[in-house]
Amino acid sequence: MGDRQAYDRRRKEFANRLPSHYCVRCSAVVYPEDTSCLDCGAAEPEGSWPTIQDGFDPWIGRVLDGRYLVTKRVGQGAMGSVYRVESLAISREFAIKIINFKQTSSGADPEQIRSRLQREIEAISRLRNPHVVPFYELLELFDNFVGIVMDFVSGQTLDELVRRDGPLELRRAVTVLRQIANGLHEAHEIGMIHRDVKPENMMLEVMPAGDDFVHVLDFGIVRLDDGVSMTKGFLGTPLYASPEQAMAGEIDRRSDIYSLGAVMFFLLSGRPPFVSDNVYEILRSHVRTPAPRLSDVVKDKTIPALLESLVADMLAKNPTQRPQTLQDVIKKVDELLYSGALHEVPKKATESTEILPDRRKTQLGTGPIKAVSVQKSPASESSESDFHKEDSGDSSSFVSTERDHTGPKAAIFKRYPSRSSVRAMVDESRELNRTLIFDRIRQSNTGVFPLGVKIERPIDLCAANETGVALTDELGHIYYSDGEHVTEVYKAKQIVHRICPIKNGVLIGLQDGSVVRAETKKPPVTLFQEVRQNPVRGIAYCDHTGMALAGADSGKVYVQRSAQSDWVRLQDGPPVLGLAINRIGSIFAVARKTQEIEVFNVSSPKTPFVRFSVPCVVEHLSFSNDGHLLAVLLENDTIAIHMVLTGKRLMIIKEDVHHLRTVFFNSDNALTGYFGMDGALFGVDLQREMAGAKT
Repeated sequence: MGDRQAYDRRRKEFANRLPSHYCVRCSAVVYPEDTSCLDCGAAEPEGSWPTIQDGFDPWIGRVLDGRYLVTKRVGQGAMGSVYRVESLAISREFAIKIINFKQTSSGADPEQIRSRLQREIEAISRLRNPHVVPFYELLELFDNFVGIVMDFVSGQTLDELVRRDGPLELRRAVTVLRQIANGLHEAHEIGMIHRDVKPENMMLEVMPAGDDFVHVLDFGIVRLDDGVSMTKGFLGTPLYASPEQAMAGEIDRRSDIYSLGAVMFFLLSGRPPFVSDNVYEILRSHVRTPAPRLSDVVKDKTIPALLESLVADMLAKNPTQRPQTLQDVIKKVDELLYSGALHEVPKKATESTEILPDRRKTQLGTGPIKAVSVQKSPASESSESDFHKEDSGDSSSFVSTERDHTGPKAAIFKRYPSRSSVRAMVDESRELNRTLIFDRIRQSNTGVFPLGVKIERPIDLCAANETGVALTDELGHIYYSDGEHVTEVYKAKQIVHRICPIKNGVLIGLQDGSVVRAETKKPPVTLFQEVRQNPVRGIAYCDHTGMALAGADSGKVYVQRSAQSDWVRLQDGPPVLGLAINRIGSIFAVARKTQEIEVFNVSSPKTPFVRFSVPCVVEHLSFSNDGHLLAVLLENDTIAIHMVLTGKRLMIIKEDVHHLRTVFFNSDNALTGYFGMDGALFGVDLQREMAGAKT
C-alpha cells in the first residue's frame, strides 16, 4: 500500500514541478528522488525509476489541454482508458476517460458522435444528483482522441464487492438499490437512458462514518458504438440486458429498470438471473425464459415477499408489466426499509447455494459461464462469503484449494503467489528433480514460481492467454490447462508448429498446412488446410470476438471471423512466423521471416498502420491489455517491448536463464514469461525486470 497523506502533500508540487518518472507496478508518476511509490508502495527499482518518455502508456505524465496532468491509469475498457488526473490550476483530482473514435465508432462519422457526446455531456452537467458521476467538459486531444473530464471516485465496483465478499445482506442491498434508482430516476426525468446498467458501472464508496455511497458511472458514453441512432441496435452487457435490448428493439427508461432488477438479483444471490456459456442463449433467456425466483436461488436466507415481488416485477418481460418509473421502485424500497421485513432469517446450512464463478472466467466474451454448486455441511465453518474472499484458505498443495487466486491462474490471469502458495511452491519444488539450473533459479529469488501444471514429458511448445494454457511435449501430445486441470486433447502425427489456447481447448497449426481445433470434451476437428499445404507457423485467437487468425510459410494470413464462419484469406506477404491479436479484437500483429513486424487494424487488414524491424527471429508476440504495447519474444532469449502506435522499441529484457517458451500480459497488464522444466510449467514475473531493462 502507498502513503496517501504523503501523496496528497506531493500533489501540491505538481504545479511547480512536473514529474519525470513513473512506477512500473501501478503506472503512477513519481519523482526521481522518490525511494518508493506513494501510490502502491513499490520500492524504487535498482538503478532508477523509468522515465515517462520511455513509458508504456503515451498519456502518463502528459499535461492535457495545458491544465490536467495525467498521474495514473486507473481503468481500461473496450471504449477507452480511464486516468486519474490532477488539475494544475486548482489542485484537485479528476478522472478523464480517453476515447479513440477511430477504433470505437464502427464506421459512424466521428464528428457526429463527437457532437452528440457534447450534447449528452451538457445534459448530464445539468444533473444535480449526487449519485450520478458528473461530467464537466469534453477535451479535444489529437487525431480522433477526445477526453471526458469527470469526478474521480475512489472505491470498488459492486461487481468487485460481491465477488470478493459474496452476496450483500438484505438491508445493505436494498439501500444500495435505492441510491442507484435515485440517480437513474433524475436522469430519466431529463430524457436520458443509461442502456448499460450493470454492477461494473456502479462504484461503491465507503464514507468516513462507514455508510455506503453509490456512484453511477458511464452516463453519456455507453452509446458511442451504436452509430448515431439512439434507439436501434443492441448495446449493453448481455448478462443484464433487457428483453427489448436483446431483440434490438425500441427502448426507454423501463429498459434500465429491467437491468437494475438484474443487478439487484446479482447483489442478493451472487449471480445474474441467467448464466450460460453461450451469449445468444443468455439473450434468448432474457426474451423468453421467466427469471428464476430469488428464493429458489438464495438458499441461506429468507427473502421477504415484498422484495421477491419487487425484483420479479422489475424483471418482467413486458415493459408494461414492470414499474413504469424508478420513483415507483423507490416507493417499494422505502416500504421495505421501514416495514421491518428486512430482518434476515438464515436457512439451514445444509442446503446448496449456486455461486457465480470468478469474473475472469465468466464475463461474456472472455470465458465460459457456468454456475458452481457448493455443498454446505452442518460441520463446515466456511460460508458463502468465505468462498469469495481471496486467499481464504491455507493450502499444502500448490494446485489445491486456493482456486485461481494464487495458484496456476496467478500468472494466467492476475495475482502473484501469496504466503500460503509460496509454502506450497517449496513443497512442490521438493518433488521435482533438483537440477543445478532449478536450484540456481529457486535460490536467486528472481520471481520464478510454479504454476501447478505438469505433464509426463518435457514441454516443447507453450502458449497462454486469458482462456488458459496450451502445451505440447516432444512426442506431439497436446494439452490444455484451465489452471486447475491439465487435459490431453490431441496426439499429433506430424510436426506441430504453433498452438493457441481457446475456451476448453487448443488451436493447432501443423506441418501439412492444416489448423485443428481440439477440445477437452469433443473430438478434434480440422478447420481448414492451406491449398499448397505450407506449414502453419502462426495462430492467434480473440476470446472477446471469437475471431481466429492463422499464418503460413506461404506468407498468407487467414481469418475466421467467428466459429460459425468460413476461413478466408486476409493478406499475402513474406513467410509468417507468428501472430497476435489484442484483447478486444481490434488490432493484430504479424511477424514475418524478414524480421519485420506489421500491425494492422482489423477493419483495414491490408495496410499496416505501423511496421518495424527486430534483430532476429520472432518466437512469440503478445499485446498488452490496453493495446498500447507489444511484447516480442526473440530467439536470442530477449523480450523487446514496442509501442504499438509508433513501433518504437521501449526496452529490451534479457532472459537467457529460463529459456522462455512464451510471454503473456495478464489481466493486471503485468508481463509474465513461461518456461518448462521436467514437464512442469513455471512462470517468471517479468514486470520486475522491466524497470531496469535497457532501452
